[in-house]
Amino acid sequence: LVFKANKFELMKRLVNKVTFLGIHNA
Repeated sequence: LVFKANKFELMKRLVNKVTFLGIHNA
């Protein structure tokens, strides 16, 4: 359960990072 939550948290961070970079590179 904890591992699943951590994986979700990591994916969320990755998406935020990609979105952040996408906005600043636009």
